[in-house]
Amino acid sequence: MIPLRQRTLLILLFVALATGGVVIQAVLQPDLAPQEPGDLRGAQKPDPAIAGPSEPLSPLMQAPEEVRDVGAQGTTVIHPLKVELTLLKQGSIDALGGIQPVGSGASARIKGNLLGSRGEPEVGTVTFTAGANRGRVLETDSTGHFGASDLYQGLSIVLVESARGIRSEREVMLRQLATSSLVVSLGRGEACVVRGFVRDRAGEPIGQAKVRMDAQEAFSDDLGEFFFPRISPGKILVVVTKEGRASYREKLNIPRNGAIKRDKLTFTLDEGVSLTLSVEGLVGSNAPSQAYLFPIGVQRVNAIRGQRTYPWHLVNPIEIQPGRSVQVDGLPPGHVSLMIFHPGATGSPALVNKKLFAGRSNHHGFVLKKAPSLRGQVTMSDGSPAARATVGLDAPDVGLATTKVMQQKFTHNLSMVLPPLPAGRQRMECDENGRFTLTLHPTISKGYYLSALSADGTQEARRSVRAESGEADLVLKEIRRASGSLEIGLAGRFQGLPVKVTIKGKPGEVTMLDPADALVIDGLEPGVWRAEIWWNYDCLERARQIEVEPDGRTSLGVVLPIGALEGQSAEERSRSGLSGPGGGSTPPDGR
Repeated sequence: MIPLRQRTLLILLFVALATGGVVIQAVLQPDLAPQEPGDLRGAQKPDPAIAGPSEPLSPLMQAPEEVRDVGAQGTTVIHPLKVELTLLKQGSIDALGGIQPVGSGASARIKGNLLGSRGEPEVGTVTFTAGANRGRVLETDSTGHFGASDLYQGLSIVLVESARGIRSEREVMLRQLATSSLVVSLGRGEACVVRGFVRDRAGEPIGQAKVRMDAQEAFSDDLGEFFFPRISPGKILVVVTKEGRASYREKLNIPRNGAIKRDKLTFTLDEGVSLTLSVEGLVGSNAPSQAYLFPIGVQRVNAIRGQRTYPWHLVNPIEIQPGRSVQVDGLPPGHVSLMIFHPGATGSPALVNKKLFAGRSNHHGFVLKKAPSLRGQVTMSDGSPAARATVGLDAPDVGLATTKVMQQKFTHNLSMVLPPLPAGRQRMECDENGRFTLTLHPTISKGYYLSALSADGTQEARRSVRAESGEADLVLKEIRRASGSLEIGLAGRFQGLPVKVTIKGKPGEVTMLDPADALVIDGLEPGVWRAEIWWNYDCLERARQIEVEPDGRTSLGVVLPIGALEGQSAEERSRSGLSGPGGGSTPPDGR
């Protein structure tokens, strides 16, 4: 009988010859540094040689016949094969000519994990509560890791919550085509005791001010003092509010296992300014208007700690009902920009600059003018009106549309927490007859993506539209998202292989792949994906583009290094905490 190692080398040699000389580097490859996902630059456009739907894998890429019926068995492989799939171009909605695909620009990535008191993994969720990705929820795997690779750029605020109910609030900077890291320790054993004061400019105490620190809330007493017994370590977010005062925000660095003494931390609140907003006349639909306020030029900055000090994300948007006015309190004095959005109308002018004075009555009345609009009706599959269905209109790049309508650079959303403005994303509820009216912004985007979801959430419709006034009806159908699959052939295997698959940045659990099976990843959204595959420190595929079609299967062959086939020695397994064959079903390298 041929010795095990020689048999493995022969199989790999046959594979290399069959695939036109695939590099035998997988056999003799030296150790490399850990590889991270490649840059999206240059990879956004589909490569002419994209792997598309194909025939089943060649027999040479399948498991040898003699092990094909072995079934599940132990393994001496302790490191998982890691597969990371990133969606580059969605194929679920046909784009009109000259319009970017839906979701363009959502290429910021985040990776992180939640930890307990002794560094053990914490299971929980990370929810985006403010910013361009508001409403997005990321779940951790069993090792406490989370991630996403399809986020919009900009400053964001996230609420972290463990399964045990421990919460933390952080501000995260997301950059296009870059990966941000967020590691949060939720263990009570590492928590810090925080004391401090809230005062005015004259140093006088301010009582009953609400201090929100790392998702916890406390009120200052009559001496202006506040107290938090346990605050998680790291850079946490603080917001202080008090009626009649301008709100205050700051990022504060909290040490581990320590205490911040009360004489070391003081938050100063200035006199607040009020602004009354109204809409003069009615143009377009009878729906409410949405107003937004933003600082002009340099924001108010804490001179000592060099940070912007006002939480604008708590103000926007401001809803104004037809024929009514709204008073906004707790604003800082100074210059602001005002914008108004209304279904079927736009502000005239689109952007207004105004100075807010302390001690005075500040008022602004928005003037509306007719704007290009999209009207239509949403009906059920039986032709009846879809009453109260939710209709959405999205620009291809929501983040870019937001900064363009503000007449700012694309990087402006890195300087403050910006919500997606209606020029980039609109949501409204149909009337009882299923009718809707949406505002188009042709100077911002040449086209949009229109969607509708039934009131009970069971039916939907989606299509692309040009930024031209007109009618666009939608017929709801039962939600059935077409999906495809990717089959990865791994030749030469005769024992189980631990595998970890990450899809769109979301890490999956480590599973054991039987020796007779190819790796099949189901439920992939149609479109162009980037596949990156590595084992231990060996990068097996970098920035390989594949096309997934609805209800189709795309095949990809990968040559595994010797260590992924023959496993690791008894000494290596012992060092990793695994005693023998079969112990590798839950490898220590589960991330």
